[in-house]
Amino acid sequence: MQYRPVFVLGEVQKPGQYNYLPGMTMETVVALAGGYTYRAIKNPASVVRTEGTPDGRPMKGKISEETYLAPGDVITIYERFF
Repeated sequence: MQYRPVFVLGEVQKPGQYNYLPGMTMETVVALAGGYTYRAIKNPASVVRTEGTPDGRPMKGKISEETYLAPGDVITIYERFF
């Protein structure tokens, strides 16, 4: 059995698709993506989640580095403005 991947967009070194592992947090997926860029805001980030929502429609919210992810999540790391 294989889980749906998670996706990381925005201010990480290697944005893209990564295999989901049970217990994965935002911090671990950012580490898999090579870490933050120098322009990244580390907290909060944005997530779009479709897995486990009551009506099956995507939900969008803000998460921190300690937040557990679900298969299929799409995480966006924001860019800071100077």
